[in-house]
Amino acid sequence: MTKRAYKRNILLSFGVSLIVLILSSAASWFSIQNLLDSEKWVNHTVKVISQLDFIISRMKDAETGERGYLLTKDTVFLQPFNGAQTAVEAAIDSAKRKTIDNAAQQNDFLLLSTLVNKNIQYMDRNILTNRGGGMVSVADMRKGKEMMDSLRAHVKLMKNRELKLMHSRTDRLNKYVVYTPILVVIASLIALIITLVFFNRVNKDAQYAAKLQEDLVRKEQETKKQIDVIEKMAKRIAGGDYETRITDADLDV
Repeated sequence: MTKRAYKRNILLSFGVSLIVLILSSAASWFSIQNLLDSEKWVNHTVKVISQLDFIISRMKDAETGERGYLLTKDTVFLQPFNGAQTAVEAAIDSAKRKTIDNAAQQNDFLLLSTLVNKNIQYMDRNILTNRGGGMVSVADMRKGKEMMDSLRAHVKLMKNRELKLMHSRTDRLNKYVVYTPILVVIASLIALIITLVFFNRVNKDAQYAAKLQEDLVRKEQETKKQIDVIEKMAKRIAGGDYETRITDADLDV
């Protein structure tokens, strides 16, 4: 084996190992990034659902406060009602920003904001009517309940849409949770196998090169000894010993 071929095998082995390492690292990075991205979107959906729950909870508290005041005329019951609109609108704006990539949810939040404002305004009108000595009828209370039912139904629709997205994103997350370690292990095994294969090849090449070197050294030593024998024989002949002969035993070194 020539020195050039030996060097080529070494460069080839390290080159292929490096390429496999880069490809496996890129695949692992891509899988891990998708895993992190899926986890981010699952957390994002959980936050949106949490804010929807907060919105309907504050509106229920506001409704409870309104009814408590209408029954007792005690302003302490208005504490949940006061500031409810500001808190709910802030939650709607926050959730709306989180779903800016979802056109359907953006439209739903516009309708949600409208329903919230209508409910708050209707409750406020009943409170002012009662405070001014007017009578809030059963029909008015029933209408208020119907408005809240519409709000609940709309929030439920929005939550179901987010839950559907979360299930889809959770499934995707679970796939990456399962496949990412497998991909990393497979890539590592491939890299290990290729490294071992080329190490074995390079090792054989090195052993072959060492054997050639040993053979070359032995040949040089044999040639040198044979030259020494011939030189000695030449000196004898030059000294007049014409009967001397070189035998196989003399050359056998």
